[in-house]
Amino acid sequence: MVHSEEHEVEDCGLMTWPLAILHRRVRGYGKHCPGADSSRSSARRVKDIDEFDGHQLTKRFGIKQCVAQEEAKKLPMSYDAEMEKTRALDRGAAVKKIWCRRCMPQQTSEFFCSDCEQKLHRAKFAQAQLSKHKSDEDRLCKDCADLTMRKVEAVRVGEEYEADEIENTLKARRVAKDTVCLDVGPAEGAGAGDQWEEESGAGADRLGGWPASGVFKPQPATPTPHPPRTRQATTDPIQRQRPTTQSAMLPAGVQTIRFRKPTNDSAASKAAESSEKLKAAKHVVVKDTLIAEQINRNRPPWVPKLSVAFRILVLVRFCAAMYSSISDCDETFNFWEPTHYLVHGKGFQTWEYSPDYSIRSWFFVLLHSFPAWLASKAFPLDKRPGFFAIRAMLAFLSSYTEAKLYRAIADHINPRAARYYLSMSLFSAAMWSASSAYLPSAFAMQAISLAFSYVLEPVSSKSASGRRTFFACLFFVIATVAGWPFVGVLALPFAFEELSLCGDDEVMPASRPGWAASRFNRLFVCGLASLVLVSVPLVFVDWLAYGKLLFVPLNIVLYNVFPHKFGSGVGGGGPELYGTEPSHFYLLNLLLNFNIVFILALLSIPLVLFTSRFSKSRGVRLGQKLRLANQTPSAHLLIVRLLPVYAWIALMSQQPHKEERFMQPIYTLISFNAAVSLSLIRGWMEDIFVKITSSPYRAGQTSIFSTVTRTVIMTSSCIAIARILALQNYYHAPLDLMFHFQYNELPVRAIQTYPAEYAYLGLNTTKPILEAIEHAEYTVDLGPLAREKLTLCLGESWFRFPTQFLVPDPINVQFVKGPFEGILPAKFISSPKKDQFDGPTTRPSNSTPSHPFSEWLWRRKGTRTNGGKFNTQNKEEIDRYVDPETQCSYAIGLNYPHRSAGWRGNEFEDGALWEPRKCVKMLDGQQTPTLFRTLWLPLSWWTDAHVGERKGKLSFAELCLYKRTA
Repeated sequence: MVHSEEHEVEDCGLMTWPLAILHRRVRGYGKHCPGADSSRSSARRVKDIDEFDGHQLTKRFGIKQCVAQEEAKKLPMSYDAEMEKTRALDRGAAVKKIWCRRCMPQQTSEFFCSDCEQKLHRAKFAQAQLSKHKSDEDRLCKDCADLTMRKVEAVRVGEEYEADEIENTLKARRVAKDTVCLDVGPAEGAGAGDQWEEESGAGADRLGGWPASGVFKPQPATPTPHPPRTRQATTDPIQRQRPTTQSAMLPAGVQTIRFRKPTNDSAASKAAESSEKLKAAKHVVVKDTLIAEQINRNRPPWVPKLSVAFRILVLVRFCAAMYSSISDCDETFNFWEPTHYLVHGKGFQTWEYSPDYSIRSWFFVLLHSFPAWLASKAFPLDKRPGFFAIRAMLAFLSSYTEAKLYRAIADHINPRAARYYLSMSLFSAAMWSASSAYLPSAFAMQAISLAFSYVLEPVSSKSASGRRTFFACLFFVIATVAGWPFVGVLALPFAFEELSLCGDDEVMPASRPGWAASRFNRLFVCGLASLVLVSVPLVFVDWLAYGKLLFVPLNIVLYNVFPHKFGSGVGGGGPELYGTEPSHFYLLNLLLNFNIVFILALLSIPLVLFTSRFSKSRGVRLGQKLRLANQTPSAHLLIVRLLPVYAWIALMSQQPHKEERFMQPIYTLISFNAAVSLSLIRGWMEDIFVKITSSPYRAGQTSIFSTVTRTVIMTSSCIAIARILALQNYYHAPLDLMFHFQYNELPVRAIQTYPAEYAYLGLNTTKPILEAIEHAEYTVDLGPLAREKLTLCLGESWFRFPTQFLVPDPINVQFVKGPFEGILPAKFISSPKKDQFDGPTTRPSNSTPSHPFSEWLWRRKGTRTNGGKFNTQNKEEIDRYVDPETQCSYAIGLNYPHRSAGWRGNEFEDGALWEPRKCVKMLDGQQTPTLFRTLWLPLSWWTDAHVGERKGKLSFAELCLYKRTA
């Protein structure tokens, strides 16, 4: 029986003309439709029926049926498909209309999951939601359908930002052209007559044509006769056209072309290929982030992978390891010298390594000594490779931790913020120095970066989140116990989030006590396990080194918090004895090292609060996914992650003793905070642009925003590079002088004093000796100089001495009396190389008692012994000095032309006693204005100052190597 169009509408119960229009364009399923085949309708099962009432559809797609009925039967709009399904089932008896598929025209089935157009017709979307698609090309996975529903509703209510963001998410779900939805079931090869059933079996209801589980499987359908089909040629040979009724009206003699669908084997291979693409593309799918993009752009920003970011960072960090200077004497005498003692058997010992005080852990030193030990085996004649091996290891670790944190920012905060972070960190003057610094604070920075790469992940009570908790706890404990105990403060926001914030959990008030208990148990177990894993080897190594059981991190805390009670009755003065600074010291220092980046970092939390309160696009920008009422808002989660920088600066500013290295643990977090600020500032610029132009499309096409952000980053990078060049040009003299001493001064002396010992070199006597040594086939062995017992003396500039790794092995290093009246390091009791592999030896009289087993494992007995007298009051010990006139062969001194030179002018500049062998220009910071000593600019009037001159307001001194002539 052929029905007219009006008769079909009347039979289906669609009486009003708006619903008749929708009826013409939407096809569905039904039990009682006159337009359907009665045999097929009777054979249908209940679970194959999609039930929607007309009022719900008119509400969803903006078709007004009757204003009075609409107001009376208004239902709350929801984006949750499960809630829609439950509501439909609850109204089962009140369902007004049931539509079937057969009574709908065929021309409205052109909806493809891989082609989610921005301007989507509502009726076409309704067809996609209500129909059971027959083939892969025009069916949607559950997630794509839900996202498209949200997008259409956002367009309907005028939320353009949210619609654009959902559009970006839909585009991100595709890989190249031949994509498949990420969670679609095995549908390749389904024929045109296939029907789709739920995997769970009978009794499962669907909403919008989609099962609750989102899993489908093909079932063969009963074949039904169709009119002759006509295929049209397309550019895609496998594109399938819907059968139409036009072929019956074609005139005689018209030739048609039909394209077959690919075989099942081809479809299966295509599905396997697409699956492999999805597995390989680890970061193709954009995850839900705390800061989302609200402007729809043609292509997403380029975000390097972890390996690419690591390779970029490691190039810069290795350059820093090779060329940066040592800026802190604590790095030299508290870490480089103990490492030198472990590897080479001699070195300086500070009071912190005295067994009486024991506030430095040998576990930390032992971790870093392995590369130097390997280098000593590979290059037995030179200690310098050991120095650079340790620095290269530090640069490698720093590069990886920065790249790991960068990738976490891209995955969980914002891809653009990750790019900003990478650029800011790459050229940072602070990171140039800290990345290769051999300090506990720099080590803590690397561990904190790894910890935050897990902290940035979403917090929840799911089992997968236990990995986040464990690794975050582990790296926080490593930073605190093996590095610097005070950085444990940076873990407090993480602990607060774990114990108090729901995160991705939807916690009802009634279930909150049980939820809190489970969270506490998880944090406690992970924290305790991490503490045991780190503390056991640390205590064991310190037991071997000091010969007694102790927990060194506890001693560090006691010394800094209770200095007068530290040391078992031995009075202590505390860290204030080594200098105090005003409370704003760290603000100025961080501004010097980070410039614009530090200002942006301080603005991060205010910008988050301002955005969450006043921005019109805050619902999209501060969290891509819609968070439920009982979940933690994205703004709160973001603030918790930004808080450690503020807490650390506030805490350390209250301490009287301040040093630049105390800020190193938060260097990477400062760049992270600044990147978040720049992302939010860019979002505000986009809001203003859209408000002025009323065109989100133009906002997505303009280059204004990228130009502004690039200008900020490039300006900051240029200032940072100028600061790095200033450090290299103004303060690199100690390393340059030690290079000359090892490779020029001493080889010449050895060859001239013992020519017979170096006949194997085959030097060209027609060339200058330095040039001949440079072109020699073998390295000059300085072993014969051990007969002379040469001594290098350090005067007032003792704190500029880099390390004995840069001093050849036959040379002894000592101090001479100068203006400094504080305590200087003593010498570890030397361990002869022949004893390195011996068994237990007799314990010195002033050493700490120890177990014979520990003596056999630990070969450096000087760690259990005081090399001299020590005190904690920073009082001078006379046993540190030697007589410069009788015991010094070489000396290093600094001459200041613009101020009194002190004792050096009377001793080292005496031409009858001392001969200058090499002088290197070094900036006199006290005589140079702040701006000129802070930056280096390639300007002649800025840089061409000579020693003793004041050209461009720069004032230089000379760091000289002197040789005793008498």
